[in-house]
Amino acid sequence: MLRLLGINPYLRALIGIGLAVFGIATHRTLLIAVGAGVAAWSLVTVVVSAKNRDDR
Repeated sequence: MLRLLGINPYLRALIGIGLAVFGIATHRTLLIAVGAGVAAWSLVTVVVSAKNRDDR
């Protein structure tokens, strides 16, 4: 999981969404939660970095 820290946030968001979808398909609530958390964290990172670029 910690290896995801160095990946591009867009790719990390896609991986998180994929984990969540796979968790839904296999009915594994922990996988859904982890995937949704990774996706949300990555999307927030993308939005904050875009906002910081606009402020300059």
